[in-house]
Parts: sequence; structure tokens; C-alpha cells
Amino acid sequence: MRGERHRRSPLKARKLFSILFTLLIPQFLFSDIYFGAKILRYLPDSKIIVLVDSAWTEDKNNRLKADSIIYFEDSSVIKAYGNATLITGKDSFFGDSLYYNTKLKTGFAFEGYTLREKGKIWGNMAYKDSLDNIYIKNGFYTTCDKDTPHYYFQAKYMKVEKRKMAIAKPVILKVHNVPLFIVPFWMFPVKEGRKSGFLTPHIGYNSYSGKYFRNLAYYFVINNYMDVTASVDIVENVGVRGNIDLVYKLYKHFGGEIKYSRAENFWPRRTEWSIKGWHSHILPWHTMLEARVDYVSSYDYYNQYSETRVEWLKKELYSYITLRRAFLPVPFTLTIDDRIRPDRKTRESLLPSFQYSLPPFSILNLRFSGGLLRKRVEDSLTTYIHEGIRNDVSMGYNNTLFHYIRLNTSFKSAFNILPKDTQNIRFTLQKSALLKESLSTTLYGFSIFGIPFAGIKKFVHILSPQIAFSYVPAIKNDSVVFQYGTLYSPGKQLLISLQNTFLAKTDSGKIPLFSLNLSTSYNFEAKKWNNVPITFSISEKLPVKIRGNVSYNTDKKALENPSLFASSSFKLPLPQTSFESTAHDTDSTIIHSITNSLSLNVNYSLTKTALFTSQTVSLSGGFKLSPSLSGSFATSYDLSKGKYLSKSISLKKDLHCWELTFSYNKYGNIWDYNFRIFIKKIPDIKIDKGFLKDLLP
Repeated sequence: MRGERHRRSPLKARKLFSILFTLLIPQFLFSDIYFGAKILRYLPDSKIIVLVDSAWTEDKNNRLKADSIIYFEDSSVIKAYGNATLITGKDSFFGDSLYYNTKLKTGFAFEGYTLREKGKIWGNMAYKDSLDNIYIKNGFYTTCDKDTPHYYFQAKYMKVEKRKMAIAKPVILKVHNVPLFIVPFWMFPVKEGRKSGFLTPHIGYNSYSGKYFRNLAYYFVINNYMDVTASVDIVENVGVRGNIDLVYKLYKHFGGEIKYSRAENFWPRRTEWSIKGWHSHILPWHTMLEARVDYVSSYDYYNQYSETRVEWLKKELYSYITLRRAFLPVPFTLTIDDRIRPDRKTRESLLPSFQYSLPPFSILNLRFSGGLLRKRVEDSLTTYIHEGIRNDVSMGYNNTLFHYIRLNTSFKSAFNILPKDTQNIRFTLQKSALLKESLSTTLYGFSIFGIPFAGIKKFVHILSPQIAFSYVPAIKNDSVVFQYGTLYSPGKQLLISLQNTFLAKTDSGKIPLFSLNLSTSYNFEAKKWNNVPITFSISEKLPVKIRGNVSYNTDKKALENPSLFASSSFKLPLPQTSFESTAHDTDSTIIHSITNSLSLNVNYSLTKTALFTSQTVSLSGGFKLSPSLSGSFATSYDLSKGKYLSKSISLKKDLHCWELTFSYNKYGNIWDYNFRIFIKKIPDIKIDKGFLKDLLP
């Protein structure tokens, strides 16, 4: 008898099939199990249904497909043979043969496997219980998608809890069937998205701490907005440290992280601790609250327990809390901070600092701003308290003369109050004012020729001159502890500046070519012109980019302190690399060609002063030698001293499911290297220099 779901047949055949179906397998219908195949046979005496060729069965929660399926009605057991696939929710299980009990929701798979988020789990025999947990005997796990994987983890026993955690024991890592290491047991999460579970520890060595076993950690997802990581570090020459790391974030509202560590040192016997974190909070009325904390119990803490050079070289601890309102009507910033330099035994604290500004008034663009400061400065011997109130007033007037000349008049004043001076006299005043008048315009010049073969129609010269006069009256200020706010230097000055820009006009627009700017000032009290700084640059859109500056000394009538920087970037093609791949759908061979390249950046810098001359050239770039091999390099050479300042190179090799990186760095006489080979989808599983520290230089 032949049958298939939704298959149409002549009227007589359908009647006959309906009668047989109703009389012979009523219990199968009532159990809400559906089935289909190209060939169907029913054995009424033993109540067995046989499905052959593209067979399938399904109930409310599961679907089973195979080359052939046998259903035992009395025992509610389904046996599938040949390319068997069981789909349960989002999970799929594959095997040479599958046994499944439709009542108990349990089953066996022989020579089967299942695909998870990061890889593939398979084994000689697997059992699924009614809670959808999977138990595997002689199990394997890999993230490699090759038919013969490059590597795998092998375990005698393995349990995969439903969409949560995989537990295996003992675990052996094999690469090309060669065992590399073994651990008594291992646990890793298989749940999609954020997952609770144990993290991969770090094992290594350094000359200060000795051997260490760090990050023996468990990561716990509290909810969609919060998670916490608890970990332990064991350091041979130092002690044991416990860590708590709490991370939280609610989109468009707040977010932050808090890390707390407590360590019990062996030699000498003492307790160390550290706390660091940050918090950001969006409050009503366009107000932002930001905070950061960073404290340790002693300066040696980072040297003892850190793995990175950034923390080893850390010289400052900085903590703050800031309340900021960035919009009208009254923008303000309130800050309390604490800055500690443990190596210098100094500490500076703002308790608090408050800055505000009022919106400008329409009359003469009048603006008011100011602030309040209380600063505590202490070292190993003394402690100072600096306090002050700052008030600034400014106004300005803009107008145009003869349609081309811009006139700007501005006035600024500062009135600061200091509670005490050096003689403990209260309410010391700081006063200052500035009046400035300036004239500026913009002039355009156009060439009568271009470069047609280069697409340049004409050249454009933009000249922007400015002349200004400033006056600061001599106002007597009382003796003060320190300066808070702006104080202008008394006197009269004439300021002149010229800005020159040269452009090329094309059909697609204007291309910047060259700029030359210079400025100077005349001091009426000293009756002399100040030095003239000159800056120039060639556009970055050109093949060679050049910028520099020089100062003209009006007393010596000579140029001095020149500096120059030039750079160029280009790419060189390298021979193509060809490789073959097989298309999975047609088994045909495809030949790919990859164009490799070498990119170079060349920089030259010159700085010359009365005391020294520095002249360096540097070369950096990147290269791609094959689809799987790429890297970068950099070097700098001091032409004045005739020696290399630095050298570095890094390589990256794609090993399909693994990746190998190597780096070498040298600065002066100090050099270092590192390498790392790791699984791409599980980067915490790696072998690096630290792992082999005892065997390598």
C-alpha cells in the first residue's frame, strides 16, 4: 500500500484507503501522531506500521525523518534507520539510527550528533530523556566544520542539559588525532545568547609573581539587564584573590560596572583590596550623572595581581562624580573628584567644582558664566585648601562695513573672589578686563589658466587678513593664594594675521592644494614686534602630504625652530594566490584567485631648536600574502643619531577553526615577543607565551 500526506488519488482508491485506515489504525490517529512516506505497510497482527522511502512522523513537539521508520503501536516506540533526524523545538539530532518513545519522550541515537551555537557534539551512543537532556557515551565536541575536523575534545561521558550547560569528564584535546592535554572534567555553556557558566582560567608565569592560576570564574546571568562574575586568582609568590564583577545596563536609562577584589597575601601576611567601576545615568530635564571610582589599598597591588603592562605602569588613581546639564536654560557642571599619585604620595581633591553659564542676552550678546571651587592638595608633609568663586562677563558686537569688511567688538571681564589670601585676609579679589576691536575680510583671486590634461580649469587663491587692537587696563589685585579663573596681562597690543589658501577648481569641485598662515603682534609698552609664527601645509588629498612651521625672530632677523612633517601612503600589488574549494551542492571544484597587496606608509619628521635637532624617518604598513596569512610592520630610524628607535612586526595566520598570531616589538634596548594560538569561536582556549614561560626566553 502506498500513502503520502496531502497526496491526491482517484475516488475509489481514496475510499479503499479510508476504510483500511479507519479499521486498522484507529489508535494511531487518536494519539495525535502523523506520518508519511512513499511506501506504507501495516501489520495488523503485531500492530506495526512500516514507512519506507522519505519516511517521516511528527507529533505536537517532535518531527522525525529517516530513510525508513518502524512504529510499534503497543509500546509507542518509533525506530528510524538511515539518515535519521529528530527535530525537537529548536534542536536537531542526527544519527545512523534513532529509537524514540512517543509517550515517555525519550530516545536513543547511535553514531549520532547534534549542532549547537558554536559547534558540533557527537558520540557513539546518545540518550535523550523526557526533559530534553542528552547523555553521550564516548562523546566529541568541535567548532570545526570539516567532515574530518582539525581538532576535537573527547570525553568518555558527556551530559548536555537542555539549552544550558554541557558537562564532560575526563576531557582530552586532540589536534589531528594527537592528544595535547587532558583535564579531569570540563563545563561550558551551550545556551544561546548570554549564558551562565564557568569561564576559561588563565595559566601562566611572570618574573614578579611566579606561576599563577587566574580567572577560575563563574559567570551568572541575573536578568536581561544585569550579570555578575565571581572569580578566584591564585598567584604563587603573592597570595589568593577573590573578585566580584557586576555589570548592569538599561537601554537609554543607566548603565555601569563595579569590580571589587580582596586579596590575602602570603608574604608578608596582610590583606589587600581594590574597587573600581563606573556609572552613567540619564536623569530628567536633560541632566546626566556620571561617576567613576578607582581605589586600591597599596601601590604594589597592581604589580602583584595584574597581567597587563597597562596596569603595571599605572601611576594615577582617578575617581569622580559629575552632574551635568547640557541644555538651556542654565547649563551647569558639578564635579567632585579625587586624584591620587601613590608613587609621589600626593593627592588632589575637588570638593566640589561647580561651573555654570547663563544663556546669552540679545542685547550685545551679553553672557554671564562662572563657577565655584574648593580644592584640597596634600602631600607627605603639608595640606593646602584652595577656594574661589569665579565670575566672567562678556559681550560682543558684529557689523559689516562697505559689504566686505567685518567689524567685531568684544569686551571680557573677570571678577574672582578668594576666601583667603596668603596672610589669611578674607575675601581677596582678582579683577581683570579686556577690550578688543578687530577688522577682517576675505579676498578671492582667480588664475587665467589651468591644466586641461589634469582636469584643472583654474587655480583659486583665498586671502583672509585680520587686524585687531586689544587693551587690558592695569588693575591692582590683592595678594592671593593662587589664581582661579582668567586674568589678562595688562598692556596694549596690535595683532595682525594672514591666512592663505590655494585651491584647484575642477568639474567635480574644489581641491585644496596649499595653505600658508602667519601672524604677529606689536607690544606698545615694549615698543617691539613679537616673533612671527609661520605655518604651512600641502593638502592631504595629494600623494605627498607636508606640513610644518617656523618662527621668524624679529630681534635676530632670522628664521628659527623649524619643524617639518612629510608623509605618503601607497599600495603595491603582489602576485595572486589561487586555491580550490568544493561546492557542497554540486561537488564541483571552484578555483578562487585572491589579489594580494602590500600597503606602505612613509613618514619623515624634523624638529630643530637651539638645544637639539631631531630627524626621524618611519616606515609602516600591512601585507596580505595569501587568503590566510596577513600582517603588519613598523620601524622608525633616527637620522641624527644613526640608530633605530623602534621595530615591530605582527603576523596572523588563519588555520580554519584556529588562529595563530605572533608579534615582536623592540624599543631602544628593550624587546619583547608574544605568540598565541587559539580556537576562533572559543578564544579563551589558547596556548601562548605565558603558557610555555618556563621553556621559552
